[in-house]
Amino acid sequence: VSASASVLLPGAYVVGTDLSQRACLATRATLAAHAESCSGRSDVLGTESLLGLRPGAPFDVVLVNPPYVPTSSEELRESLSTLRERGGAAVPETEGAAFTLTWAGGLDGVEMTVAMLEAGLRALAAAGGRLYLIVVQENQPEELARRAQDVWRGVWADRGRRPPRLAWAVAVQTRASNELLSVLRFVSTELEEEEEEEEAVTEF
Repeated sequence: VSASASVLLPGAYVVGTDLSQRACLATRATLAAHAESCSGRSDVLGTESLLGLRPGAPFDVVLVNPPYVPTSSEELRESLSTLRERGGAAVPETEGAAFTLTWAGGLDGVEMTVAMLEAGLRALAAAGGRLYLIVVQENQPEELARRAQDVWRGVWADRGRRPPRLAWAVAVQTRASNELLSVLRFVSTELEEEEEEEEAVTEF
């Protein structure tokens, strides 16, 4: 994801994060191998979601590919406990409980997604922009969008301000093996400039 963003957004400063040490190494290698095509301004951090970044750091675009596989809440809590013991640092492939966090999504596969969604929406609130979230059908995309609205209102309540509108749509939808994947797009817009427009689903 980070390498693709670096190619598609040549003028951007791209920051990628991942819990997996192997994923971080692979991303750095990909960026180095395609240096001529990439923006040249990128960092890859071994950390969980946005935890390794400065609190309140603004982003224009947030791309999130969270652990969305439905698992038991107990399995997720065990892995989170291991992560806290590590202080949020990247996970070697050999650490089973901690490595589970790279794919375990908890109940309905959305427990980690909601946590990442809140972090992403806080980043959007600081600078406006867009958030893209990858989900599977089992994650109940429409319910996630409703929860995103609740999170959005809470974020702005914490800031003591009236929230701008948070629009959402299914930007892309495709099937991979037995999974129906959707990319949800969330856009922050000022209420005064709000325009209603129809959003089409792109399938490929």
